[in-house]
Amino acid sequence: MGIDIILTLIIAIYGAVVATVLGIREFQRDKRKISIILEYITFYEYAQITMTNTGHRPITITAIKIAINQDGNWDQVPVSNLFELETSSDETLFPFTIDDGEYKTLRLHSLISEALSISPSNVKLSVYDIEGNVYSKFLARMFNPKWGFFEKLKKMKYSRKLRSAHRPHPCHRYPQKES
Repeated sequence: MGIDIILTLIIAIYGAVVATVLGIREFQRDKRKISIILEYITFYEYAQITMTNTGHRPITITAIKIAINQDGNWDQVPVSNLFELETSSDETLFPFTIDDGEYKTLRLHSLISEALSISPSNVKLSVYDIEGNVYSKFLARMFNPKWGFFEKLKKMKYSRKLRSAHRPHPCHRYPQKES
């Protein structure tokens, strides 16, 4: 094998790898992407959904569904009780289009705000687009406008009663020696 054949082979392999990587990147870039944030505003005590189009194509949202866990049962929230809107009809809300780089914020009903303030795992959220895609991944966070910071919502810990039934309180873990 001559040096010119080896050099040609190396250039051909390099070209194939670059073309494959660019093809995969363009394919992923062309997909519709949406970022969903379920936010609890602490000082005003309400929740809101912010949907941001992070892709390069417009997305038309046709429906949003939310289920709340109450006593171990997932109850679907009716569409009429989903949002607190300034307008009186929900028909004007859907469908709506979000262009690339834009966002839409919708204020949620107080029942959902209450469930979210207890624990973010009490809420299931699904956003549907016009192509039939379902987006159910979302970030749950808390915003404090008084102090101006964001915080990730965390699940509530077990109550002290439930914890103490399984293991002793840290003060009583090691019995004191009498002298």
